[in-house]
Amino acid sequence: PHILNGRDVVGIANTGTGKTAVFLIPIINQTFLNKDHRVLIMAPTRELAEQIDNEFRKFSIGLGVYSTLCIGGANIFGQIQRLRRNPNIVIGTPGRLKDLHQRKILDLYKFKTIVLDEVDRMLDMGFVVDIKYLISNEFLMTNAIEVKDLNYSYPDEKSFVLNNISFNVKEGEVYGIIGPSGCGKSTLLLALSGLIPNSIKGDLSGSINILGRDNKGLSMAELSQKIQILFQSPDSQLFALNVEDEITFGLENLNLPWFEIERRLNNVLEELEIEHLRNRSIEELSSGQKQKVALASILAMEPKVLLFDEPTANLDQSSIRNLIELIKILKKKHTVLIVEHNVELINEICDNVLLIDDGKVLIEGKIDDVFKSKEYSEVMLPPHNLKEVIGKI
Repeated sequence: PHILNGRDVVGIANTGTGKTAVFLIPIINQTFLNKDHRVLIMAPTRELAEQIDNEFRKFSIGLGVYSTLCIGGANIFGQIQRLRRNPNIVIGTPGRLKDLHQRKILDLYKFKTIVLDEVDRMLDMGFVVDIKYLISNEFLMTNAIEVKDLNYSYPDEKSFVLNNISFNVKEGEVYGIIGPSGCGKSTLLLALSGLIPNSIKGDLSGSINILGRDNKGLSMAELSQKIQILFQSPDSQLFALNVEDEITFGLENLNLPWFEIERRLNNVLEELEIEHLRNRSIEELSSGQKQKVALASILAMEPKVLLFDEPTANLDQSSIRNLIELIKILKKKHTVLIVEHNVELINEICDNVLLIDDGKVLIEGKIDDVFKSKEYSEVMLPPHNLKEVIGKI
C-alpha cells in the first residue's frame, strides 16, 4: 500500500524470498491504472536486470504495460530504438542508464517512481557516483505546473481576463495565488484544470503543462487523474444523493475495477476522518462536512495536483484551522495551489505566492518578499484595492 500511495519505501529481504515480486506487482498495478506513469528500475548487474525484466513480463501479460531492458554488454542501438517507443518501465544497470541519459536518449524527468534493487551491492561495486547522478534532485524535483504566455477572454468579450500569465510550480509545493476581487484568480484555476476551454469556451492562447504534458493534448478524463479543483462552494460540486455515491462517481466513470474503487473509497474516508459520513445523505451535512466530501471525491481520483478556490470562504475559525492542518498533510503527496483572500492562511502554508491584478502578474516569489513589495502595498493593503477605491471616488 505504501508504494501505491507514492511513498518512499526501504525493504530488507534475503535472496529468494520474493522481494522482486513485492515491488513489481504494485508498480504494475499503478502503471496499468495510469498509463502515463513511468518507472525506472536499477539493478547492480545485467543478470539481475534480466531477471527483473523476465518476472515483469510474466506478471504483466495482457495488461498493455511494457518494459525496456538497458544493460551493458548488449547492443546499445537496439536499446535506443526500444526507448523511443516510450515504455512504461525501464530496467537497467547504472552505467548504461547514465550513458543513455548523457546521449539525450533517456529522459530522467519522465520517471515518477525509481527502484534501487540491491542498492548495497551497487554501492559495493562502486556505482555511488552514477546512482547520485541518476536520482539527483535536478531530475526528481520537476515542475508540476508550467504556464507560459497564457491569455484568455470569455466568448464575445474583447478584453482579456488573463493577460500574458507565466509561472512555474514545483512538485510538492504549496503555491498561493492572491489579488483583489475580479482580477482573474478563479479563471486561472479553471484554465489550469482544463475546464477552460473544454467546458467553458472562449479564446485561449499560450501553454499549460501539467506534470510534463500539454493540457491541449489531454482529454478531461486524462486531466481528471492529474489535476482536480475544489470550488469555493461545495454545493456547486456535489450532486449525488449520499456520500458514498458522490465519492465513487468519478471512479466509476473511469471504469475502474470494483476492488480498486473500494480501496480508494476507504482510503479517502480514513484520510479525511469521515468514515461516519459514508452512508449519510448530502442534504444532512454541514458546510464543513460538505467541503470534506467534495475534497474526498477529488482525492479519490488520485490526482497529483490540487486546486483550491477560496476554500475558507464558508468556514468558521475552527474549520479554517482544520483545513490548514489538512493541507499540510496533503502537501506530502500533492502539489497544491490555493486562491485565497485570507493572507494569514497564505502566509502560514504557502512556499511561494503569485500576485495578479487585472489579469496580469504583478510579482511572484517568496511570501515575505511579495508581502513587502510595492506591488502588494498598492493593490492589497487597506484600502483593500486602492485603484478601485480611487476610481469610485
